[in-house]
Amino acid sequence: ETVKQEPETAEAKEEKSVEGEATVKEEKANVKTDDERGVKRKLEDQPIVFQETPLEEPEIDSVAVTLDWYNSDLHLVIDKENMNKASPISTSGFGYMWAGARCTYGVAKGKIVFQVKITKENDVKHLGAEVNPHVVRVGFSATDSTMQLGEEPLSYGYGGTGKKSVDLKFSNYGTTFGLNDVLTAYLDIGEEGAKISYAKNDKDLGEAFAITSEELGNRALFPHVLTKNCDFECNFGQMETPWFPIQEGYTFIGKL
Repeated sequence: ETVKQEPETAEAKEEKSVEGEATVKEEKANVKTDDERGVKRKLEDQPIVFQETPLEEPEIDSVAVTLDWYNSDLHLVIDKENMNKASPISTSGFGYMWAGARCTYGVAKGKIVFQVKITKENDVKHLGAEVNPHVVRVGFSATDSTMQLGEEPLSYGYGGTGKKSVDLKFSNYGTTFGLNDVLTAYLDIGEEGAKISYAKNDKDLGEAFAITSEELGNRALFPHVLTKNCDFECNFGQMETPWFPIQEGYTFIGKL
């Protein structure tokens, strides 16, 4: 919406002229004498100078299947040289926060897979007695959900505490996992709906979620990782050899 600038009236111009004369008189009255010059101003009188720091964004390959720079939390640092790696900020109060990212591409039909490896647990001694300071959640979500994987409809996650969740409904599934473990997430979308299953390292954990076609509609689901104080790396198919073999009939999303 645009707003047209109205021309000044004669009354407005006259008012500006009067204000201008008053300003000049005030400035002259505030000119410092020679005795006052050289006196350092108080801190609260110092002018505040804001300096803009340009955000250094990576060159984005529009067809690359990676973690999505523009569809991730600001406190998740995605590696600009390898955009399949990420590290959450864990200093100060950030250590209590989860940080997530989706993949640049999702699917509305087919059988796809991706893998996540937990590569580091960040130092969070400052948190004190935090019950689960290092946790990762892996799964799939629709783009109209937030980064908090597993806490909204059409957002499905499996976490390191041995729980699966959707729409903030948690239940036991699989087993716990952590540092150096590899999670393989499978998504099968067909005419009758979708199924999500997982493997931890070389162990198949079975089906975790069954989604009806009515629930899903025609929306796509995207690989999604949510972390709390853990660095991780994703394999969307860019690796020559996966960390662990995948089930027959599935394709890494990066190889579609």
